[in-house]
Amino acid sequence: MRRGSINRSGETARVLILVGLLLQLLQVLAFLFIGIVLAIARYLSELLIALAIVGFLWIALVYLLSYARAASGDYEGARGPTLLFAVLSLITLGLIAGILYIVAYVKLGDATMGPGVLPRRAGASTGRGSITCPVCGQTNPPNSSYCRGCHDPLR
Repeated sequence: MRRGSINRSGETARVLILVGLLLQLLQVLAFLFIGIVLAIARYLSELLIALAIVGFLWIALVYLLSYARAASGDYEGARGPTLLFAVLSLITLGLIAGILYIVAYVKLGDATMGPGVLPRRAGASTGRGSITCPVCGQTNPPNSSYCRGCHDPLR
Protein backbone atom coordinates (compact mmCIF):
# COMPACT_ATOMS: atom_id res chain seq x y z
CA MET A 1 0.00 0.00 0.00
CA ARG A 2 1.27 3.47 -0.82
CA ARG A 3 2.41 5.61 2.04
CA GLY A 4 -0.41 7.86 3.21
CA SER A 5 -3.11 5.99 1.31
CA ILE A 6 -6.18 4.65 3.05
CA ASN A 7 -7.22 1.02 2.76
CA ARG A 8 -10.91 1.63 2.08
CA SER A 9 -11.94 -1.99 2.55
CA GLY A 10 -10.21 -2.13 5.91
CA GLU A 11 -11.81 1.12 7.03
CA THR A 12 -15.24 -0.06 5.86
CA ALA A 13 -14.79 -3.34 7.75
CA ARG A 14 -13.77 -1.44 10.88
CA VAL A 15 -16.89 0.76 10.72
CA LEU A 16 -19.19 -2.22 10.07
CA ILE A 17 -17.76 -4.07 13.07
CA LEU A 18 -18.25 -0.95 15.23
CA VAL A 19 -21.88 -0.53 14.13
CA GLY A 20 -22.59 -4.22 14.80
CA LEU A 21 -20.95 -3.88 18.19
CA LEU A 22 -23.11 -0.86 19.03
CA LEU A 23 -26.29 -2.65 17.94
CA GLN A 24 -25.42 -5.56 20.21
CA LEU A 25 -24.71 -3.14 23.05
CA LEU A 26 -28.21 -1.69 22.65
CA GLN A 27 -29.66 -5.21 22.75
CA VAL A 28 -27.71 -6.02 25.91
CA LEU A 29 -28.77 -2.77 27.57
CA ALA A 30 -32.39 -3.57 26.71
CA PHE A 31 -32.05 -6.99 28.40
CA LEU A 32 -30.52 -5.36 31.44
CA PHE A 33 -33.20 -2.66 31.64
CA ILE A 34 -36.05 -5.13 31.22
CA GLY A 35 -34.43 -7.43 33.77
CA ILE A 36 -34.26 -4.64 36.33
CA VAL A 37 -37.80 -3.45 35.60
CA LEU A 38 -39.19 -6.97 35.90
CA ALA A 39 -37.54 -7.54 39.26
CA ILE A 40 -40.93 -8.63 40.57
CA ALA A 41 -40.84 -11.69 38.32
CA ARG A 42 -37.78 -13.10 40.06
CA TYR A 43 -36.64 -15.81 37.64
CA LEU A 44 -37.31 -13.86 34.46
CA SER A 45 -35.45 -10.89 35.87
CA GLU A 46 -32.46 -13.04 36.84
CA LEU A 47 -32.40 -14.65 33.38
CA LEU A 48 -32.42 -11.28 31.61
CA ILE A 49 -29.72 -9.87 33.88
CA ALA A 50 -27.59 -13.00 33.26
CA LEU A 51 -28.09 -12.53 29.50
CA ALA A 52 -27.02 -8.90 29.85
CA ILE A 53 -23.83 -9.93 31.69
CA VAL A 54 -23.02 -12.51 29.00
CA GLY A 55 -23.77 -9.82 26.42
CA PHE A 56 -21.27 -7.42 27.97
CA LEU A 57 -18.62 -10.16 27.89
CA TRP A 58 -19.52 -10.82 24.24
CA ILE A 59 -19.13 -7.14 23.37
CA ALA A 60 -15.73 -7.05 25.05
CA LEU A 61 -14.63 -10.05 22.95
CA VAL A 62 -15.89 -8.48 19.72
CA TYR A 63 -14.07 -5.28 20.57
CA LEU A 64 -10.78 -6.95 21.48
CA LEU A 65 -10.62 -9.68 18.85
CA SER A 66 -12.28 -8.01 15.90
CA TYR A 67 -12.62 -4.23 16.13
CA ALA A 68 -9.30 -3.45 17.82
CA ARG A 69 -7.42 -5.63 15.34
CA ALA A 70 -9.14 -4.04 12.35
CA ALA A 71 -8.53 -0.56 13.78
CA SER A 72 -4.83 -1.33 14.17
CA GLY A 73 -4.56 -2.59 10.57
CA ASP A 74 -4.35 -6.31 11.42
CA TYR A 75 -7.04 -7.20 8.87
CA GLU A 76 -5.98 -10.83 8.53
CA GLY A 77 -6.06 -11.31 12.30
CA ALA A 78 -9.54 -9.76 12.53
CA ARG A 79 -11.07 -11.96 9.80
CA GLY A 80 -11.48 -15.20 11.75
CA PRO A 81 -13.04 -13.68 14.88
CA THR A 82 -15.31 -11.48 12.76
CA LEU A 83 -16.69 -14.51 10.90
CA LEU A 84 -17.16 -16.38 14.18
CA PHE A 85 -19.03 -13.43 15.69
CA ALA A 86 -21.16 -13.19 12.53
CA VAL A 87 -22.25 -16.81 12.75
CA LEU A 88 -22.88 -16.67 16.50
CA SER A 89 -24.81 -13.41 16.14
CA LEU A 90 -27.05 -14.93 13.49
CA ILE A 91 -27.67 -17.99 15.68
CA THR A 92 -28.52 -15.88 18.73
CA LEU A 93 -30.97 -13.66 16.80
CA GLY A 94 -28.63 -10.70 16.42
CA LEU A 95 -29.54 -10.66 12.73
CA ILE A 96 -28.51 -7.14 11.80
CA ALA A 97 -25.22 -7.33 13.70
CA GLY A 98 -24.56 -10.75 12.15
CA ILE A 99 -25.10 -9.42 8.65
CA LEU A 100 -22.85 -6.43 9.36
CA TYR A 101 -20.13 -8.78 10.61
CA ILE A 102 -20.42 -10.91 7.46
CA VAL A 103 -19.99 -7.85 5.26
CA ALA A 104 -17.08 -6.75 7.46
CA TYR A 105 -15.51 -10.21 7.02
CA VAL A 106 -15.67 -9.81 3.23
CA LYS A 107 -14.24 -6.30 3.42
CA LEU A 108 -11.42 -7.53 5.65
CA GLY A 109 -10.63 -10.10 2.95
CA ASP A 110 -10.50 -7.32 0.38
CA ALA A 111 -8.26 -5.30 2.68
CA THR A 112 -5.78 -8.15 3.06
CA MET A 113 -5.22 -8.24 -0.70
CA GLY A 114 -4.30 -4.54 -0.74
CA PRO A 115 -3.14 -2.68 -3.81
CA GLY A 116 -0.13 -3.98 -5.70
CA VAL A 117 2.94 -2.11 -6.79
CA LEU A 118 2.17 1.07 -8.65
CA PRO A 119 2.57 0.62 -12.41
CA ARG A 120 5.16 2.43 -14.47
CA ARG A 121 2.35 3.53 -16.76
CA ALA A 122 -1.43 3.13 -16.58
CA GLY A 123 -2.71 -0.23 -17.77
CA ALA A 124 0.82 -1.58 -18.07
CA SER A 125 1.33 -5.30 -18.36
CA THR A 126 4.10 -6.74 -16.23
CA GLY A 127 6.64 -9.11 -17.69
CA ARG A 128 4.76 -12.14 -16.36
CA GLY A 129 1.67 -11.48 -18.45
CA SER A 130 -0.35 -9.98 -15.62
CA ILE A 131 -2.25 -6.71 -15.90
CA THR A 132 -1.69 -3.80 -13.53
CA CYS A 133 -4.77 -1.75 -12.66
CA PRO A 134 -4.44 1.89 -13.75
CA VAL A 135 -6.58 3.03 -10.81
CA CYS A 136 -5.10 1.31 -7.75
CA GLY A 137 -1.98 -0.45 -9.02
CA GLN A 138 -3.17 -3.99 -8.13
CA THR A 139 -1.52 -6.74 -10.17
CA ASN A 140 -4.18 -8.97 -11.75
CA PRO A 141 -4.07 -12.23 -13.75
CA PRO A 142 -3.82 -11.75 -17.54
CA ASN A 143 -7.41 -12.85 -18.23
CA SER A 144 -8.99 -10.49 -15.64
CA SER A 145 -11.72 -8.14 -16.77
CA TYR A 146 -12.00 -6.38 -13.42
CA CYS A 147 -9.39 -5.41 -10.83
CA ARG A 148 -9.17 -7.64 -7.74
CA GLY A 149 -8.32 -4.59 -5.62
CA CYS A 150 -10.77 -1.84 -6.62
CA HIS A 151 -13.08 -3.78 -8.98
CA ASP A 152 -12.77 -1.23 -11.78
CA PRO A 153 -12.73 -2.50 -15.39
CA LEU A 154 -9.23 -3.25 -16.66
CA ARG A 155 -9.89 -2.85 -20.37
